[in-house]
Amino acid sequence: MKKVTPAGRVGIVAAVLVGLLIPAAAVAGPGQGGTHGRAANRPASPTAEVARPTRMKPATPSTDHGQPAKNLAKRITNVLAARKRRFDAASNAINAHIARVSALTDKVEAAGGDVSKVRGYLAEATDALAAAKDLEQEASTKLDAVPGSSHPRATLAEARASGAKAVARLKVARKKVVLAVHELRAVVKGMKSTSELSESP
Repeated sequence: MKKVTPAGRVGIVAAVLVGLLIPAAAVAGPGQGGTHGRAANRPASPTAEVARPTRMKPATPSTDHGQPAKNLAKRITNVLAARKRRFDAASNAINAHIARVSALTDKVEAAGGDVSKVRGYLAEATDALAAAKDLEQEASTKLDAVPGSSHPRATLAEARASGAKAVARLKVARKKVVLAVHELRAVVKGMKSTSELSESP
């Protein structure tokens, strides 16, 4: 078997990064990835979709005194289902990015790269994502409790506040993944430069 030189290992890692590493634009928010070419046709980022408010249609007047409460409960159920779909899509996408960058980080580390900062960003992204999930669950629980609450307006306000915090944490997680990608690329670039200098005559 042919022995792989340090430069060869770096070349392999660089090739992997070029082929597999997610571009920063893939996890960038609206306005961060540019508007030229195909980027202009990309859908809004997952976190933007979660942040988009789900409007509840006004309840239809009814002569049944118990119907308004039933209508409200049904509308809330629909809102929760729609929000859950958007949140799950966003969190799953970010989680997949974390796993992908982590796998590539392992390859760069095996080739001799210092990936401590990359792992730090990924750890922060994982923590932010976990916090977002907890806050989203809290928001859903509070929103579900609105119909039976003795102070529905206050309960709804609390639900919205928790939901806003959940979206904020998702954005933090996404930002940390972007930073991890940039740092990993910098590490590989530095490894290539060092190899070129050590092998120059």
